[in-house]
Amino acid sequence: MGLPLKLTRQLRSGPVLTTHTKAIEANTKTFLDAVNPGDIERSHDALAKSTPHIMAVVKGDGYGHGYTWVAEAALNAGATWLGVTSFAEAQILREGGITHTPILSWLNSIEVDAKDSVELGVDIAIPGLEHLKSFLATCAPPEKNKSERRARIHLQFDMGMARDGCAEEYWQTLIQEAAKAHNDGLISVVGLMSHLRNSGEKDLEDNALAVKKMLKVRALAKAVDLHPEITHLAATGAALTDPTTHFDMVRIGAGLVGIDPSETLNLIGASTLTAPVIQHRRISRGETVGYSRTWTAPADTNLALIPVGYADAILRKIPSTAGVQIAGKRFNIVGRVSMDQVVIETGDWEVPLGEVATIWGPGTDSEPTIHDWAIWEDTIAHEVVTTIGPRIARAVTD
Repeated sequence: MGLPLKLTRQLRSGPVLTTHTKAIEANTKTFLDAVNPGDIERSHDALAKSTPHIMAVVKGDGYGHGYTWVAEAALNAGATWLGVTSFAEAQILREGGITHTPILSWLNSIEVDAKDSVELGVDIAIPGLEHLKSFLATCAPPEKNKSERRARIHLQFDMGMARDGCAEEYWQTLIQEAAKAHNDGLISVVGLMSHLRNSGEKDLEDNALAVKKMLKVRALAKAVDLHPEITHLAATGAALTDPTTHFDMVRIGAGLVGIDPSETLNLIGASTLTAPVIQHRRISRGETVGYSRTWTAPADTNLALIPVGYADAILRKIPSTAGVQIAGKRFNIVGRVSMDQVVIETGDWEVPLGEVATIWGPGTDSEPTIHDWAIWEDTIAHEVVTTIGPRIARAVTD
């Protein structure tokens, strides 16, 4: 997270990213509605009668919006689990006061320690036999291991991404070894999980293949008398577009902060990035701006300087169409982006020093959004919000 900032201070002293918790809550409720469509045959083997859990995934500093701020808002709105990619992120949440909510960490090194996971109350994803053996070596002996204090794991399976998760040829062996450790009292296998390779697209055919494989995993577990309570496969995109993938839980990350990879729904942007004008000047026709003289003034004009740059999520490659909003008006960025500053052209207006520029916001007042910036930077909105540098002060509001 960036520099701390109390809300009682004026936001005119420097760049500030403000997180909007009400937007996160509203987005979470949208997903609660999406995963409760009635008696939908989610798993293809029985009608699902219960509403799947919502896991709020707050990796990457809550997609740049603050670990605990995003987590608490999502939990307030009905999420029941939290997801992160590292034990260190889980520790931030626990130290931030989230003491009882189940947390799953699923991208861990082989050195992750079972005793640490028990002490912190964090479930650990196990993606293969080597990880399982290493994890079991750190478990407390069964005679000292009360059932409620066993290390809790989710077995993680690769279904076509060749990324995290156990390769298919080892599924049966991993499940057998995990079942033995579960039955011996070393661990509790509480989950089976995977990830859709077309998670941001409505690809029902490919999703159906993944669901079929997930059912195979469950059948392999059942065959060795292993009955994990949670099966989870879908992330944000499939949560909105394909109920057959929902199983017992869906993992919502980008959707919490207003990003819908499936582009089927207008979620609410959960942040506003602002910065003050710190200098202004008037230049004449023919003068250039910034490094390498990439922009030349076509007429006499005014410029304003804003203290954000490529150390603050404003990529150097943005086109001349990129801009910010000041006093309800859009102004383009001109010249090359520097590490910590950009210049905007304001035409006939000499912008007062200290006037606040909105770099992005929810879009409710015609200001640029993170989706606009994703287009300008030729990337995805996820990257825009997760590359905000630590110099940006942070604030939270409802």
